[in-house]
Amino acid sequence: MAGRGRPMSLRAFVCCAVFSLAAALAPVAMAQLSGEHADWDSGPEGYLLTKKERKEWKDISSDAEAKRFIDLFWARRDPNLDTPLNEFKARFEALVRYADQNFGFEGTRGALTDRGRVAILLGQPHSIEHRGPTETVSLMDDLDAGSDEVRGNAELWLYDPQRLPADLKVRGSRLMFIFFEQKAETNNYVLDRSHQDSALATSTLSRAPDVYLLHPDLNEAPKPVSVVGGTPADPTHLAWLSTTNAPLNDTARVVMEAGVADAVLRPLWVHVQLPAEAPVLDTFAGRVSRADGEVISTFQIAAKALAAGSERAYHLTFPLEMGSFRVEIAGAMGAVPQLVHAADIEVAGVPADGFWLSPMWLGLSAEQEPGVALGAAYCFGGWHLVPLVVETIPHQSELSYFGFAVRPAVAEGQSPELKLRITVKRDGKRLGSPLTIKLPLAKLAEDLYLYANMLNLGAFPEGGEYQLGFRVEDQTGQVSIEREVTVKLVD
Repeated sequence: MAGRGRPMSLRAFVCCAVFSLAAALAPVAMAQLSGEHADWDSGPEGYLLTKKERKEWKDISSDAEAKRFIDLFWARRDPNLDTPLNEFKARFEALVRYADQNFGFEGTRGALTDRGRVAILLGQPHSIEHRGPTETVSLMDDLDAGSDEVRGNAELWLYDPQRLPADLKVRGSRLMFIFFEQKAETNNYVLDRSHQDSALATSTLSRAPDVYLLHPDLNEAPKPVSVVGGTPADPTHLAWLSTTNAPLNDTARVVMEAGVADAVLRPLWVHVQLPAEAPVLDTFAGRVSRADGEVISTFQIAAKALAAGSERAYHLTFPLEMGSFRVEIAGAMGAVPQLVHAADIEVAGVPADGFWLSPMWLGLSAEQEPGVALGAAYCFGGWHLVPLVVETIPHQSELSYFGFAVRPAVAEGQSPELKLRITVKRDGKRLGSPLTIKLPLAKLAEDLYLYANMLNLGAFPEGGEYQLGFRVEDQTGQVSIEREVTVKLVD
Protein backbone atom coordinates (compact mmCIF):
# COMPACT_ATOMS: atom_id res chain seq x y z
CA MET A 1 0.00 0.00 0.00
CA ALA A 2 1.09 3.59 -0.49
CA GLY A 3 3.03 5.04 2.42
CA ARG A 4 4.39 1.66 3.65
CA GLY A 5 7.71 -0.14 3.19
CA ARG A 6 11.26 1.18 3.09
CA PRO A 7 11.75 4.72 1.77
CA MET A 8 12.93 4.91 -1.83
CA SER A 9 16.64 5.77 -2.10
CA LEU A 10 17.72 8.87 -3.98
CA ARG A 11 19.45 6.68 -6.59
CA ALA A 12 16.33 4.58 -7.12
CA PHE A 13 14.18 7.68 -7.31
CA VAL A 14 16.42 9.26 -9.96
CA CYS A 15 16.51 6.04 -12.02
CA CYS A 16 12.73 5.71 -11.78
CA ALA A 17 12.25 9.35 -12.77
CA VAL A 18 14.57 9.00 -15.77
CA PHE A 19 12.76 5.82 -16.89
CA SER A 20 9.37 7.51 -16.52
CA LEU A 21 10.54 10.57 -18.45
CA ALA A 22 11.91 8.38 -21.28
CA ALA A 23 8.65 6.46 -21.42
CA ALA A 24 6.67 9.67 -21.54
CA LEU A 25 8.84 11.08 -24.34
CA ALA A 26 8.86 7.88 -26.46
CA PRO A 27 5.86 8.84 -28.62
CA VAL A 28 6.90 12.49 -28.91
CA ALA A 29 8.92 11.95 -32.10
CA MET A 30 5.90 10.79 -34.06
CA ALA A 31 3.62 13.24 -32.24
CA GLN A 32 5.61 16.12 -33.75
CA LEU A 33 4.56 15.10 -37.26
CA SER A 34 1.64 16.86 -38.89
CA GLY A 35 -1.58 15.06 -39.74
CA GLU A 36 -0.28 14.50 -43.27
CA HIS A 37 2.53 12.27 -41.99
CA ALA A 38 1.62 11.09 -38.48
CA ASP A 39 -0.25 7.97 -39.57
CA TRP A 40 1.42 7.48 -42.96
CA ASP A 41 2.72 4.02 -42.09
CA SER A 42 -0.77 2.94 -41.02
CA GLY A 43 -2.15 3.60 -44.50
CA PRO A 44 -1.82 1.36 -47.56
CA GLU A 45 1.78 2.55 -48.06
CA GLY A 46 2.59 0.57 -44.93
CA TYR A 47 2.03 -2.65 -46.87
CA LEU A 48 5.26 -1.89 -48.77
CA LEU A 49 7.51 -1.09 -45.83
CA THR A 50 10.36 -3.51 -45.28
CA LYS A 51 11.30 -4.36 -41.70
CA LYS A 52 14.28 -2.01 -41.91
CA GLU A 53 12.19 0.85 -43.30
CA ARG A 54 9.51 0.39 -40.66
CA LYS A 55 12.13 0.71 -37.96
CA GLU A 56 13.61 3.82 -39.63
CA TRP A 57 10.16 5.42 -39.87
CA LYS A 58 9.67 5.11 -36.11
CA ASP A 59 12.67 7.40 -35.61
CA ILE A 60 11.29 10.19 -37.83
CA SER A 61 10.82 13.35 -35.75
CA SER A 62 9.89 16.15 -38.18
CA ASP A 63 7.83 16.78 -41.30
CA ALA A 64 11.03 17.57 -43.23
CA GLU A 65 12.48 14.19 -42.30
CA ALA A 66 9.18 12.49 -43.11
CA LYS A 67 9.05 14.08 -46.57
CA ARG A 68 12.63 13.04 -47.31
CA PHE A 69 11.88 9.49 -46.13
CA ILE A 70 8.73 9.23 -48.27
CA ASP A 71 10.43 10.68 -51.37
CA LEU A 72 13.25 8.17 -50.96
CA PHE A 73 10.76 5.37 -50.20
CA TRP A 74 9.10 5.82 -53.60
CA ALA A 75 12.37 6.43 -55.47
CA ARG A 76 13.70 3.08 -54.22
CA ARG A 77 10.78 1.41 -55.97
CA ASP A 78 10.86 3.45 -59.19
CA PRO A 79 11.67 1.28 -62.24
CA ASN A 80 12.97 4.33 -64.15
CA LEU A 81 14.75 6.96 -62.04
CA ASP A 82 15.46 9.13 -65.10
CA THR A 83 11.86 10.31 -65.57
CA PRO A 84 9.52 12.35 -63.33
CA LEU A 85 6.93 9.58 -63.48
CA ASN A 86 7.29 6.79 -60.95
CA GLU A 87 5.40 4.03 -62.74
CA PHE A 88 5.30 1.85 -59.63
CA LYS A 89 3.82 4.64 -57.50
CA ALA A 90 1.24 5.49 -60.18
CA ARG A 91 0.06 1.87 -60.39
CA PHE A 92 0.06 1.56 -56.60
CA GLU A 93 -2.16 4.65 -56.28
CA ALA A 94 -4.49 3.33 -58.97
CA LEU A 95 -4.89 0.08 -57.03
CA VAL A 96 -5.54 2.03 -53.82
CA ARG A 97 -8.34 3.90 -55.59
CA TYR A 98 -9.71 0.61 -56.90
CA ALA A 99 -9.69 -0.88 -53.40
CA ASP A 100 -11.32 2.16 -51.83
CA GLN A 101 -14.07 2.13 -54.44
CA ASN A 102 -14.89 -1.56 -54.12
CA PHE A 103 -14.05 -2.96 -50.69
CA GLY A 104 -15.05 -0.34 -48.12
CA PHE A 105 -17.65 -1.07 -45.43
CA GLU A 106 -19.18 0.75 -42.45
CA GLY A 107 -16.71 3.63 -42.53
CA THR A 108 -13.64 1.43 -43.16
CA ARG A 109 -11.47 2.32 -46.15
CA GLY A 110 -11.46 -0.38 -48.80
CA ALA A 111 -7.67 -0.08 -49.09
CA LEU A 112 -7.32 -1.11 -45.43
CA THR A 113 -9.29 -4.34 -45.73
CA ASP A 114 -7.95 -7.83 -46.41
CA ARG A 115 -9.12 -7.72 -50.02
CA GLY A 116 -7.64 -4.26 -50.36
CA ARG A 117 -4.23 -5.41 -49.15
CA VAL A 118 -4.13 -8.33 -51.56
CA ALA A 119 -5.26 -6.21 -54.54
CA ILE A 120 -2.74 -3.47 -53.74
CA LEU A 121 0.21 -5.84 -53.39
CA LEU A 122 -0.60 -8.22 -56.26
CA GLY A 123 -2.94 -6.25 -58.52
CA GLN A 124 -6.52 -6.99 -59.39
CA PRO A 125 -7.18 -10.75 -59.38
CA HIS A 126 -6.96 -12.52 -62.72
CA SER A 127 -10.32 -14.17 -62.02
CA ILE A 128 -12.90 -14.18 -59.23
CA GLU A 129 -15.29 -16.97 -58.31
CA HIS A 130 -18.22 -16.46 -55.95
CA ARG A 131 -19.64 -18.97 -53.48
CA GLY A 132 -22.93 -18.97 -51.61
CA PRO A 133 -23.19 -19.47 -47.83
CA THR A 134 -24.08 -23.20 -48.00
CA GLU A 135 -21.03 -24.31 -49.93
CA THR A 136 -18.18 -26.16 -48.28
CA VAL A 137 -15.25 -24.45 -46.64
CA SER A 138 -12.48 -27.01 -46.93
CA LEU A 139 -13.13 -27.76 -50.61
CA MET A 140 -14.00 -24.27 -51.78
CA ASP A 141 -12.03 -24.74 -54.98
CA ASP A 142 -13.98 -27.88 -55.95
CA LEU A 143 -16.85 -26.60 -58.08
CA ASP A 144 -18.89 -29.76 -57.48
CA ALA A 145 -18.41 -29.90 -53.72
CA GLY A 146 -20.98 -28.67 -51.23
CA SER A 147 -22.13 -29.17 -47.67
CA ASP A 148 -24.75 -28.09 -45.20
CA GLU A 149 -22.35 -25.83 -43.35
CA VAL A 150 -23.72 -22.27 -43.37
CA ARG A 151 -21.31 -19.36 -43.55
CA GLY A 152 -21.35 -15.99 -45.26
CA ASN A 153 -20.82 -15.45 -48.96
CA ALA A 154 -17.29 -16.08 -50.14
CA GLU A 155 -14.97 -14.97 -52.94
CA LEU A 156 -12.10 -16.95 -54.45
CA TRP A 157 -9.41 -14.74 -55.92
CA LEU A 158 -7.20 -16.57 -58.39
CA TYR A 159 -3.85 -15.37 -59.72
CA ASP A 160 -1.78 -16.88 -62.52
CA PRO A 161 1.82 -17.06 -61.20
CA GLN A 162 3.10 -16.50 -64.75
CA ARG A 163 1.49 -13.05 -64.73
CA LEU A 164 3.00 -12.04 -61.37
CA PRO A 165 6.56 -10.73 -60.83
CA ALA A 166 8.96 -13.65 -61.13
CA ASP A 167 10.80 -12.59 -57.96
CA LEU A 168 7.71 -13.42 -55.93
CA LYS A 169 8.64 -17.06 -56.67
CA VAL A 170 5.11 -18.43 -56.62
CA ARG A 171 5.21 -22.18 -57.10
CA GLY A 172 2.46 -24.16 -58.75
CA SER A 173 -0.13 -23.34 -61.37
CA ARG A 174 -2.21 -20.92 -59.30
CA LEU A 175 -2.29 -18.64 -56.30
CA MET A 176 -5.60 -18.53 -54.45
CA PHE A 177 -7.05 -16.30 -51.73
CA ILE A 178 -10.39 -17.07 -50.07
CA PHE A 179 -12.42 -14.33 -48.40
CA PHE A 180 -15.55 -14.87 -46.28
CA GLU A 181 -18.17 -12.21 -45.66
CA GLN A 182 -18.40 -11.83 -41.90
CA LYS A 183 -21.95 -10.54 -42.01
CA ALA A 184 -24.34 -10.78 -44.95
CA GLU A 185 -24.79 -7.70 -47.13
CA THR A 186 -22.03 -5.74 -45.35
CA ASN A 187 -19.20 -6.10 -47.92
CA ASN A 188 -16.95 -6.96 -44.95
CA TYR A 189 -14.83 -9.83 -46.24
CA VAL A 190 -11.91 -11.30 -44.31
CA LEU A 191 -9.12 -13.56 -45.54
CA ASP A 192 -9.58 -17.20 -44.59
CA ARG A 193 -6.19 -18.16 -43.17
CA SER A 194 -7.28 -21.71 -42.30
CA HIS A 195 -7.57 -22.95 -45.88
CA GLN A 196 -4.88 -25.24 -47.24
CA ASP A 197 -3.86 -22.68 -49.87
CA SER A 198 -3.54 -19.84 -47.37
CA ALA A 199 0.06 -20.57 -46.37
CA LEU A 200 1.26 -20.06 -49.95
CA ALA A 201 -0.91 -16.98 -50.36
CA THR A 202 0.18 -15.23 -47.17
CA SER A 203 3.82 -16.16 -47.78
CA THR A 204 3.63 -14.49 -51.19
CA LEU A 205 2.22 -11.33 -49.62
CA SER A 206 5.01 -11.24 -47.04
CA ARG A 207 7.67 -11.32 -49.80
CA ALA A 208 6.16 -8.44 -51.76
CA PRO A 209 7.78 -5.51 -49.85
CA ASP A 210 11.31 -6.84 -50.51
CA VAL A 211 10.51 -7.79 -54.12
CA TYR A 212 9.27 -4.30 -54.97
CA LEU A 213 12.34 -2.63 -53.42
CA LEU A 214 14.42 -2.07 -56.57
CA HIS A 215 17.11 0.32 -55.29
CA PRO A 216 17.79 -0.58 -51.62
CA ASP A 217 21.12 1.30 -51.55
CA LEU A 218 19.70 4.58 -52.89
CA ASN A 219 20.27 7.32 -50.29
CA GLU A 220 18.91 10.38 -52.10
CA ALA A 221 15.83 10.79 -54.30
CA PRO A 222 17.17 11.94 -57.69
CA LYS A 223 15.96 14.96 -59.60
CA PRO A 224 14.53 13.45 -62.80
CA VAL A 225 14.53 14.72 -66.38
CA SER A 226 11.17 15.95 -67.73
CA VAL A 227 11.36 14.41 -71.20
CA VAL A 228 12.43 10.90 -72.18
CA GLY A 229 15.84 11.00 -73.85
CA GLY A 230 16.71 14.46 -72.55
CA THR A 231 19.20 15.77 -70.00
CA PRO A 232 18.73 18.28 -67.16
CA ALA A 233 18.54 21.83 -68.42
CA ASP A 234 21.43 24.17 -67.63
CA PRO A 235 20.84 27.80 -66.51
CA THR A 236 21.39 29.13 -70.03
CA HIS A 237 18.61 27.01 -71.50
CA LEU A 238 16.25 27.73 -68.59
CA ALA A 239 16.79 31.45 -69.19
CA TRP A 240 15.03 31.00 -72.55
CA LEU A 241 11.76 30.51 -70.65
CA SER A 242 11.86 34.18 -69.60
CA THR A 243 11.94 35.37 -73.21
CA THR A 244 9.04 37.63 -74.11
CA ASN A 245 7.71 38.10 -77.64
CA ALA A 246 9.58 35.15 -79.17
CA PRO A 247 9.07 35.44 -82.96
CA LEU A 248 7.03 32.23 -83.41
CA ASN A 249 4.70 32.65 -80.42
CA ASP A 250 1.83 34.00 -82.54
CA THR A 251 2.07 31.47 -85.39
CA ALA A 252 2.86 28.23 -83.53
CA ARG A 253 0.09 25.74 -82.80
CA VAL A 254 0.81 23.98 -79.51
CA VAL A 255 -1.33 21.13 -78.20
CA MET A 256 -0.77 19.61 -74.74
CA GLU A 257 -2.95 16.63 -73.83
CA ALA A 258 -2.89 13.40 -71.84
CA GLY A 259 -2.01 10.39 -73.98
CA VAL A 260 -1.93 6.70 -73.07
CA ALA A 261 1.01 4.51 -72.07
CA ASP A 262 -0.74 1.45 -70.64
CA ALA A 263 -3.85 0.46 -68.68
CA VAL A 264 -2.95 2.93 -65.89
CA LEU A 265 -0.56 5.65 -67.04
CA ARG A 266 -1.34 8.72 -69.14
CA PRO A 267 1.77 10.72 -70.07
CA LEU A 268 1.50 14.29 -71.32
CA TRP A 269 1.84 14.55 -75.10
CA VAL A 270 2.97 17.83 -76.68
CA HIS A 271 2.53 18.67 -80.36
CA VAL A 272 4.17 21.81 -81.76
CA GLN A 273 3.33 22.77 -85.35
CA LEU A 274 5.02 25.62 -87.20
CA PRO A 275 4.52 27.21 -90.65
CA ALA A 276 6.76 26.01 -93.47
CA GLU A 277 8.64 29.31 -93.57
CA ALA A 278 9.49 29.18 -89.83
CA PRO A 279 13.11 28.53 -88.78
CA VAL A 280 13.95 24.88 -88.15
CA LEU A 281 14.31 24.37 -84.42
CA ASP A 282 17.29 22.39 -83.16
CA THR A 283 16.73 22.40 -79.37
CA PHE A 284 13.89 22.26 -76.87
CA ALA A 285 14.28 23.03 -73.18
CA GLY A 286 11.94 23.57 -70.27
CA ARG A 287 10.72 22.55 -66.84
CA VAL A 288 7.78 21.05 -65.02
CA SER A 289 6.47 22.45 -61.73
CA ARG A 290 3.79 21.40 -59.32
CA ALA A 291 0.75 23.59 -58.70
CA ASP A 292 2.49 25.06 -55.62
CA GLY A 293 5.49 26.16 -57.72
CA GLU A 294 7.91 23.40 -56.72
CA VAL A 295 10.10 22.50 -59.71
CA ILE A 296 10.11 18.72 -60.11
CA SER A 297 12.14 18.35 -63.31
CA THR A 298 13.87 20.16 -66.18
CA PHE A 299 15.07 19.09 -69.62
CA GLN A 300 16.94 19.98 -72.77
CA ILE A 301 16.81 17.79 -75.87
CA ALA A 302 17.63 17.95 -79.57
CA ALA A 303 14.58 18.84 -81.67
CA LYS A 304 13.41 16.33 -84.29
CA ALA A 305 11.21 17.74 -87.04
CA LEU A 306 8.26 15.84 -88.53
CA ALA A 307 6.50 16.55 -91.82
CA ALA A 308 2.99 17.96 -91.27
CA GLY A 309 1.72 18.47 -94.79
CA SER A 310 3.45 21.62 -95.99
CA GLU A 311 4.30 22.55 -92.39
CA ARG A 312 6.67 21.21 -89.74
CA ALA A 313 5.89 19.56 -86.40
CA TYR A 314 7.71 18.45 -83.23
CA HIS A 315 6.65 16.02 -80.50
CA LEU A 316 7.63 15.77 -76.84
CA THR A 317 6.61 13.16 -74.26
CA PHE A 318 6.38 14.07 -70.57
CA PRO A 319 5.88 11.01 -68.32
CA LEU A 320 3.88 12.53 -65.45
CA GLU A 321 1.82 11.08 -62.65
CA MET A 322 -1.75 12.21 -62.02
CA GLY A 323 -2.08 15.78 -60.80
CA SER A 324 -1.82 19.46 -61.65
CA PHE A 325 1.32 20.83 -63.25
CA ARG A 326 2.74 23.87 -64.98
CA VAL A 327 4.67 22.90 -68.10
CA GLU A 328 7.02 25.38 -69.76
CA ILE A 329 8.85 24.77 -73.04
CA ALA A 330 11.13 26.83 -75.26
CA GLY A 331 12.25 25.97 -78.78
CA ALA A 332 15.40 27.50 -80.20
CA MET A 333 17.51 27.72 -83.34
CA GLY A 334 21.12 27.96 -82.33
CA ALA A 335 21.18 29.91 -79.08
CA VAL A 336 18.18 32.07 -80.00
CA PRO A 337 14.76 31.10 -78.58
CA GLN A 338 12.09 31.17 -81.31
CA LEU A 339 9.11 29.87 -79.32
CA VAL A 340 8.14 30.02 -75.63
CA HIS A 341 4.96 28.37 -74.36
CA ALA A 342 3.60 27.65 -70.88
CA ALA A 343 0.36 26.02 -69.73
CA ASP A 344 -1.29 24.74 -66.57
CA ILE A 345 -2.06 21.07 -67.16
CA GLU A 346 -4.26 18.56 -65.36
CA VAL A 347 -3.18 14.96 -65.96
CA ALA A 348 -5.96 12.44 -65.32
CA GLY A 349 -5.38 8.72 -64.95
CA VAL A 350 -7.17 5.78 -66.46
CA PRO A 351 -10.03 4.62 -64.20
CA ALA A 352 -8.85 1.83 -61.89
CA ASP A 353 -11.70 -0.50 -62.79
CA GLY A 354 -14.03 -1.30 -65.65
CA PHE A 355 -13.98 -0.67 -69.40
CA TRP A 356 -12.51 2.65 -70.56
CA LEU A 357 -12.14 4.30 -73.96
CA SER A 358 -9.47 6.89 -74.64
CA PRO A 359 -10.10 9.98 -76.74
CA MET A 360 -9.84 9.47 -80.52
CA TRP A 361 -6.84 11.02 -82.28
CA LEU A 362 -7.15 12.16 -85.92
CA GLY A 363 -4.47 13.06 -88.42
CA LEU A 364 -3.61 13.20 -92.12
CA SER A 365 -0.12 11.84 -91.78
CA ALA A 366 0.65 8.53 -90.09
CA GLU A 367 4.09 7.12 -90.75
CA GLN A 368 5.33 3.71 -89.70
CA GLU A 369 7.79 3.83 -86.82
CA PRO A 370 8.38 0.26 -85.63
CA GLY A 371 9.92 -0.35 -82.24
CA VAL A 372 8.88 2.97 -80.72
CA ALA A 373 8.11 2.77 -76.99
CA LEU A 374 4.48 2.45 -75.96
CA GLY A 375 3.38 5.82 -74.59
CA ALA A 376 5.58 7.98 -76.85
CA ALA A 377 3.71 11.04 -78.09
CA TYR A 378 1.17 10.24 -80.80
CA CYS A 379 2.58 6.76 -81.45
CA PHE A 380 0.10 3.94 -81.87
CA GLY A 381 1.32 0.37 -82.29
CA GLY A 382 4.19 1.21 -84.62
CA TRP A 383 2.50 4.20 -86.31
CA HIS A 384 3.44 7.82 -85.62
CA LEU A 385 0.58 10.25 -86.18
CA VAL A 386 0.76 13.99 -86.83
CA PRO A 387 -2.52 15.14 -85.25
CA LEU A 388 -4.97 17.28 -87.17
CA VAL A 389 -4.77 20.90 -85.95
CA VAL A 390 -5.89 22.72 -89.13
CA GLU A 391 -9.26 22.76 -90.92
CA THR A 392 -8.17 23.32 -94.52
CA ILE A 393 -6.82 20.12 -96.06
CA PRO A 394 -6.44 18.66 -99.57
CA HIS A 395 -9.58 17.00 -100.91
CA GLN A 396 -7.69 13.85 -101.87
CA SER A 397 -6.65 13.02 -98.32
CA GLU A 398 -6.94 10.05 -96.00
CA LEU A 399 -7.96 10.86 -92.45
CA SER A 400 -6.34 8.38 -90.04
CA TYR A 401 -7.83 7.76 -86.60
CA PHE A 402 -6.55 5.88 -83.57
CA GLY A 403 -7.70 5.16 -80.04
CA PHE A 404 -7.18 2.86 -77.07
CA ALA A 405 -9.50 0.57 -75.13
CA VAL A 406 -8.75 -0.62 -71.60
CA ARG A 407 -10.26 -3.82 -70.22
CA PRO A 408 -12.81 -4.41 -73.04
CA ALA A 409 -15.31 -7.21 -72.53
CA VAL A 410 -14.21 -10.26 -74.49
CA ALA A 411 -16.55 -13.18 -75.14
CA GLU A 412 -14.90 -16.56 -74.75
CA GLY A 413 -13.35 -17.72 -77.99
CA GLN A 414 -13.83 -14.35 -79.70
CA SER A 415 -11.61 -11.36 -80.41
CA PRO A 416 -12.65 -8.03 -78.88
CA GLU A 417 -14.07 -5.35 -81.14
CA LEU A 418 -15.87 -2.02 -81.00
CA LYS A 419 -18.50 -0.32 -83.15
CA LEU A 420 -17.87 2.94 -84.97
CA ARG A 421 -20.51 5.23 -86.38
CA ILE A 422 -19.43 8.05 -88.72
CA THR A 423 -21.82 10.89 -89.52
CA VAL A 424 -21.14 13.39 -92.33
CA LYS A 425 -22.84 16.79 -92.46
CA ARG A 426 -22.62 19.74 -94.78
CA ASP A 427 -24.18 23.11 -93.95
CA GLY A 428 -25.73 21.46 -90.91
CA LYS A 429 -27.54 18.80 -92.97
CA ARG A 430 -26.66 15.15 -92.72
CA LEU A 431 -25.52 13.51 -95.93
CA GLY A 432 -27.02 10.04 -96.18
CA SER A 433 -27.23 7.50 -93.40
CA PRO A 434 -24.44 7.18 -90.81
CA LEU A 435 -21.73 4.70 -91.72
CA THR A 436 -21.44 1.91 -89.15
CA ILE A 437 -18.42 -0.37 -89.12
CA LYS A 438 -16.73 -2.83 -86.80
CA LEU A 439 -13.42 -1.88 -85.23
CA PRO A 440 -11.20 -4.86 -84.40
CA LEU A 441 -8.94 -4.39 -81.38
CA ALA A 442 -5.25 -5.32 -81.33
CA LYS A 443 -3.76 -6.19 -77.94
CA LEU A 444 -0.70 -4.10 -77.06
CA ALA A 445 -0.21 -4.95 -73.38
CA GLU A 446 -2.06 -6.36 -70.37
CA ASP A 447 -5.63 -4.95 -70.53
CA LEU A 448 -4.62 -2.44 -73.26
CA TYR A 449 -5.96 -2.61 -76.84
CA LEU A 450 -5.68 -0.38 -79.90
CA TYR A 451 -8.01 0.39 -82.79
CA ALA A 452 -6.90 2.09 -85.99
CA ASN A 453 -8.44 2.88 -89.37
CA MET A 454 -8.73 5.61 -91.98
CA LEU A 455 -11.41 7.52 -93.87
CA ASN A 456 -10.91 8.33 -97.56
CA LEU A 457 -11.93 11.98 -97.94
CA GLY A 458 -11.37 11.74 -101.69
CA ALA A 459 -14.62 9.76 -101.87
CA PHE A 460 -16.58 12.91 -100.98
CA PRO A 461 -18.23 14.18 -104.22
CA GLU A 462 -16.81 17.70 -104.05
CA GLY A 463 -14.75 20.10 -102.00
CA GLY A 464 -16.14 22.38 -99.33
CA GLU A 465 -16.70 22.39 -95.59
CA TYR A 466 -17.85 19.21 -93.85
CA GLN A 467 -18.62 18.30 -90.26
CA LEU A 468 -17.51 14.77 -89.37
CA GLY A 469 -18.86 13.02 -86.30
CA PHE A 470 -17.26 9.87 -84.85
CA ARG A 471 -18.84 7.72 -82.15
CA VAL A 472 -17.02 4.67 -80.80
CA GLU A 473 -18.83 2.32 -78.42
CA ASP A 474 -18.71 -1.20 -77.05
CA GLN A 475 -21.10 -3.87 -78.28
CA THR A 476 -23.65 -2.97 -75.60
CA GLY A 477 -23.58 0.74 -76.38
CA GLN A 478 -23.16 1.53 -72.68
CA VAL A 479 -19.60 2.90 -72.97
CA SER A 480 -18.79 5.34 -75.75
CA ILE A 481 -16.72 8.34 -76.77
CA GLU A 482 -17.42 10.93 -79.45
CA ARG A 483 -15.27 13.23 -81.54
CA GLU A 484 -16.40 15.91 -83.97
CA VAL A 485 -14.20 17.77 -86.42
CA THR A 486 -14.76 20.31 -89.18
CA VAL A 487 -12.68 20.01 -92.34
CA LYS A 488 -12.54 22.27 -95.37
CA LEU A 489 -11.59 20.23 -98.43
CA VAL A 490 -9.78 22.09 -101.18
CA ASP A 491 -8.73 20.83 -104.61
